Amino acid sequence: MLIAVLQQARELEGDKATPQLINNIGVLQHTKGSLPDAQLLYQAAWEASVKLSEQDADAETDDLLITLSYNLGRLEEDAKNLDEAKRTYEGILKKYPDYVDAVARLCYLDAVASSFDPSSRLLKDLLLIDPTNLESRALIGWHLSHQRRSRAIEDAEQKHFVQTLRHFDKHDTYSLISLANSVLRHAREMRPQMEAEKEKRKKEYARAVDMFQKALELQPKNAYAAQGIAIAFAEEKKFIEANMIFNKVKETLKDASISINMGHCYADQRDWARAIQNV
Repeated sequence: MLIAVLQQARELEGDKATPQLINNIGVLQHTKGSLPDAQLLYQAAWEASVKLSEQDADAETDDLLITLSYNLGRLEEDAKNLDEAKRTYEGILKKYPDYVDAVARLCYLDAVASSFDPSSRLLKDLLLIDPTNLESRALIGWHLSHQRRSRAIEDAEQKHFVQTLRHFDKHDTYSLISLANSVLRHAREMRPQMEAEKEKRKKEYARAVDMFQKALELQPKNAYAAQGIAIAFAEEKKFIEANMIFNKVKETLKDASISINMGHCYADQRDWARAIQNV
């Protein structure tokens, strides 16, 4: 509906349609997954911006041109033309070294290509450019969570998310859920023998649940936070409560892991028919 309205506005304005309007239509088409249409619109917006700057020396088109460059890079990335996307982002950074979104995309592309170095200059640049940028901090935390597991990595991961919540935004749900997942994972890996160790493990689960619940207070429909609570309940043998939550999460998240988790819960309750059905 919005695309149709903006497209009609563009047709009414004809050659006078602003590059900003054309870009906005391109973004909507891009979001919808219509990549060829989005590419044509981005290119049209680029040409309109260049034409405008030639006609009016005072026209401020630099910001729009860099935005269009970034949008074209994202389009190439979504079209799986990753080398072209990287070249686009690198071209942006040659002119604008502080363009944090381009740095973030390069870090991500390196990560999915399994060539990412956690100590790379790009990763350091993310925080140097804008240490308050929550998306950059989320990306760094995501990288830490995908490293080979060790106590040092887990400590670094938890420290990173604690710093984000303490110093930048205590209501950042991504950091809350990620920190809760890290605590939950640590509790699951504990192998308590003594009563004191069992109590410590129980407190870790309770700590994780508290953070998941805090995230749900901020975003009541956050399925990832709800699933975290269900996993914590299952680990503590509260299978009925866990499966009640898993059933609700299943309506939102189309992920096989939910059915597998439910299957494990039913198996632990010796309900073999439901266990088989879910697995």
